[in-house]
Amino acid sequence: MAKKKILVVDDDRNTACLVKYKLEKSGYVATVALDGEEGLERVAKQKPDLIILDIMMPGLDGIATALKLKGKQETSSIPLLMLTAIKEADEMILAGHVGALGYLTKPFEPAALVKRVNELIRGE
Repeated sequence: MAKKKILVVDDDRNTACLVKYKLEKSGYVATVALDGEEGLERVAKQKPDLIILDIMMPGLDGIATALKLKGKQETSSIPLLMLTAIKEADEMILAGHVGALGYLTKPFEPAALVKRVNELIRGE
């Protein structure tokens, strides 16, 4: 069975690399994009099974990136997991409105991230 591909889009290189490392240790193929534009380019080329998307990024932020992904037929069905340092209820609600299936706040427990990714990959 082919390994599932996950794209991590986060402007914080340390966070992105930590997430990538934890996902790869859990058996996934993970790639990193450091902003929304790069994320959209990688999605077009790699067709990931799941996207982990930071909300707060310079340029094209996570909300705008999510809207672009959900607005295209070829990417609208890719599950999104939002990741952010903002713990406001409004952000959680907004993440749901743009099509995200999950939301984790930074700092996060790597085990909780992997658990949520496993659930989303299995469609739970």
